[in-house]
Amino acid sequence: MYRVIESFHDLEDYKDTKSGRVYHEYVEGDVYPRDGVDPTPERVELLASYENALGTPLIKSDSDFFSADEAEPTEEVTEDEPTEEK
Repeated sequence: MYRVIESFHDLEDYKDTKSGRVYHEYVEGDVYPRDGVDPTPERVELLASYENALGTPLIKSDSDFFSADEAEPTEEVTEDEPTEEK
């Protein structure tokens, strides 16, 4: 599973309507792909690279988010530390 890191319209995920194609919009934070869509590994690789039409990675693996979150230092507050009152 992937997370959208840059909003985009997926040119391979669309509906045909009377007035033309309507492309599915992904916004930052969405899960990619949406339910019912099964992109090829090549499509996923393209969207995660700089080689797509927008020239910037659009999706990132969820595992990258979890490992990044785990790597961030956490600030611990102990009871011995004075707190500032205003």
